[in-house]
Amino acid sequence: MQSLSVVVPAYNEEATLSTVVGKLLTLPELLEIVIVDDCSRDRTPAICEELASRDSRVKYARHPANKGKTEALKTGFALTRGAIVIVQTPTWSTIRPKSLR
Repeated sequence: MQSLSVVVPAYNEEATLSTVVGKLLTLPELLEIVIVDDCSRDRTPAICEELASRDSRVKYARHPANKGKTEALKTGFALTRGAIVIVQTPTWSTIRPKSLR
């Protein structure tokens, strides 16, 4: 049963975002990944758009101004549909799917 939503707050994460999302997409329980870009100044917005266009489980929201991590998390939580919601930051790229069970 797919019931896991993952919120990914992102700010200038072009170096790690694709790798982290790729790992998250392997989770069998995954319903969706909600990436919230907090007005990044690097290629993060373009990467988010690309990831969302390649997989319907990836959703993308962008803040028009930098509001900070807490606001990015609030935005992401409001967009989730899963029974279980976790946070994955792109700078922490060690994802252990077995630890989510």
